[in-house]
Amino acid sequence: MTAALVLGTDLAVLAHRPARVDIAMPSTSSPTAGETWLILGTDSRTTVPGDQSRYGTTQEVEGTRADVLALARPSEAGLTIINLPRDLTINSKDRELDRLATTYVSGPQNTVNALCTGLGIPTTHLVTIDMAQFAKIIDSLGGVEVDVPQPVRDAYTGLNLTSTGRHRLKGIDALALVRSRHPEILRNGTWEAMSEADGAQRRNQSTTMVMQAVLSAVGQESSNPVTLHRLAHTVAGNITLDSGSGLGDLIVLARSAAKAQKTGTTTIIDCRPGLGTNRSSSPPTGSLAICWPATDTAPRPAIHQAPDHPATEVACIPQDFSISGGSSTIIVFVT
Repeated sequence: MTAALVLGTDLAVLAHRPARVDIAMPSTSSPTAGETWLILGTDSRTTVPGDQSRYGTTQEVEGTRADVLALARPSEAGLTIINLPRDLTINSKDRELDRLATTYVSGPQNTVNALCTGLGIPTTHLVTIDMAQFAKIIDSLGGVEVDVPQPVRDAYTGLNLTSTGRHRLKGIDALALVRSRHPEILRNGTWEAMSEADGAQRRNQSTTMVMQAVLSAVGQESSNPVTLHRLAHTVAGNITLDSGSGLGDLIVLARSAAKAQKTGTTTIIDCRPGLGTNRSSSPPTGSLAICWPATDTAPRPAIHQAPDHPATEVACIPQDFSISGGSSTIIVFVT
């Protein structure tokens, strides 16, 4: 109640803090499909925090891509989050093959449309966060704690975690972890470069680990009205929302996330590229992405096939991606 009163006096200010972008959200054939939040972490070099040379200059790396893509689905049963692989190849604009990451080069509308036409997933709300904003949000939480299974470093991002176990990462280091694409791990006293496939898998695991840490930290902050007030201002001022989403929608999502954390009903699902999704080659028909809960070591597969919509039609058949414990999803992307 106290937290609600503290925020209630400031709602008008909070409502105007997020930036806005106009998005034509896809329609859906089911009125009971529920809400799906698309959360994008972007990689424009104009937003690099700290050392500007860490990720290359704007001349070296032009444009903006979707570096992290997550789908959040709140429901009465809890909160389900799917991490999508950035290098997954899908049907995009004009039925052309495109990686999820590069669909954003033409703008967020193209990414929303690609998820619909390529995967049959309708987006109802959009949140985008750039690299500097991500770091600021992490720092506003006092950093996040992660458990590192092996010493890892990456000269390209500045990542340098030289010991196993718990680490508290500030924003710039959490960013280096989730953006690491050329990791080296310490084995028997020797630093060894990971293969591209293993590196991509480690990146997915790191994204999930940081996401879990953020949700845990937010849950702790929400119990203190003063820290909650500060956090709300920081988050609201460091995100971009689609113009159709209001502060009320964001509050509902935040409450759902907080409730799911308290009741242990948050499910984070990793989707890892399967056969044919290597960005160096075109995927064959029926290329796979294998998705399973991050805590599940023995998933039982189920198969879903993406609907085959014309490229000009932005209308989706909702896919049920709420996954109970001990199960997994294999999504077949028809190309």
